[in-house]
Amino acid sequence: MGDKHSPMLKTFFSISSLTLLGYLVSLLNQGLIAKELGTSVNLDSYLYALSIIGFCTFFAYPMMESTIPIYFRKRETNIAEGNEIFSRAVNTLLISCFVLLAFIFLVLPKTIHIIVGTSLQAKTEEILNLTQYLAPSIILTSFTLFLQGVLNSGRRFVLQSIGKILGIFIGSIFLFSFLAKIKTEALIFNFYAVLVMSCLFQLVELYKMGVRYNPTAGIMVDRSFWKMFFVSGNVYLVGLAYGVLENRVFSQFSHGLISSFSYASKLLMITQHVVFGSIINICWTRILEKKQSHGEVNSIKDLFNVACFVCGISLVIGVTLAVFSKQIVYILFFRGAFDQQSLEVTSGFFQLIVLSLPFSAMYDLFQKTFSTLQKAKMVGINGIIFNLTLFVFCYLSVATLDLHYLILSRGIAYIVMCCLSFYILGKYTQQNLFILYARKIIYWLPCAVALYIAHKLTEHFFTLDDKVLLLLKMVLFTLIFALWAGLQSWREMRKIQAS
Repeated sequence: MGDKHSPMLKTFFSISSLTLLGYLVSLLNQGLIAKELGTSVNLDSYLYALSIIGFCTFFAYPMMESTIPIYFRKRETNIAEGNEIFSRAVNTLLISCFVLLAFIFLVLPKTIHIIVGTSLQAKTEEILNLTQYLAPSIILTSFTLFLQGVLNSGRRFVLQSIGKILGIFIGSIFLFSFLAKIKTEALIFNFYAVLVMSCLFQLVELYKMGVRYNPTAGIMVDRSFWKMFFVSGNVYLVGLAYGVLENRVFSQFSHGLISSFSYASKLLMITQHVVFGSIINICWTRILEKKQSHGEVNSIKDLFNVACFVCGISLVIGVTLAVFSKQIVYILFFRGAFDQQSLEVTSGFFQLIVLSLPFSAMYDLFQKTFSTLQKAKMVGINGIIFNLTLFVFCYLSVATLDLHYLILSRGIAYIVMCCLSFYILGKYTQQNLFILYARKIIYWLPCAVALYIAHKLTEHFFTLDDKVLLLLKMVLFTLIFALWAGLQSWREMRKIQAS
């Protein structure tokens, strides 16, 4: 029995360890940025430029999600055919990148004042310059995401993780040395360092895997690819456009809110990737394999089991982080330019958005798996509902001048999307998945409730100045969670492996 489960568990723990190391260094980066820039308008400008670059990479995720099922199927039968699909996808990716680069240098200078809005008009020229400095990262970001999908489909996780960690470490050294002197230019170098090192290590791993690129292969012509790419691409296009709109609305309320929300979002992202990134990538690969050998219904049952496990453990983590939101932000960031106001705003944002963790983790899993199973209708319906919810809450925030609608928009959208996904999966498997889901989640609730009650009973005995006592309390709570989660996780992981 132990031999049967050991490969998956060993892979999980090795990748989780590397991911944890990488994001610990990433937290150091955020601490350095907080110390030197705080929640300043300069950091707001950089983040605004970064959101525009993010919008211009909207095609990268759909390209990866639409290509991998076809590539995996071809490579399983014939390596040469797999390389042909890989080459066509890379050529299609390159064309998309050059079109978006043309937009950055030809169209954006004439429209930047419309995109930025009135509150940051004084910084319009700076935002345009930062966006153009970051423009080549469109190619690097797109390739990194695509190559990650190819490597994950071949169960090649470790070397690309090492490359990312090395990039983060090099960027951290540069930030430590030059951030105080050259400010946002140091942030740009840090961003490129991570992308370049990740891409280099991925290329080495691809070569070892036997993947070869043929520049004369043409572009993707498979109908199933373009059907999925069109649906998924539009979903990501609208979703990333919302990211730019979100920054515009934040800037209308006050300077520094973009930065505060970015710190809070990065803490959520780091938690999600450290705890669930490995689980999602490993199980996504297993579902891809199982579709080939056991059919789609068994793949969807696996998806449901993984989703319940992810949501259960993230429920307890989300409650724990919400309880300690102010203490966490204080310990990580409260120094230098990151003042008391920054602490209050950032911790408030983090407390609200971290409660969406159980559903944001499942969102990533559902979208990846639906694309893998080539369920374009599911991807399209989920994407439309998700984005519609975002824009409705954004409108409510502007109409009522209440920032809470904007902060909660993503959490509500994740909840709506996950409920819809469970409904669709239930129809597909002819089961009431809501009842099965409730039975599984109920095992996690006692731990979450116990942690919350323990915090309320002891919160008057600790102040933010008592850092040692705060750390001891957080360690104690973490051990309580780890014991409970360990028992539940082991059981669920063995069930997933056994299936």
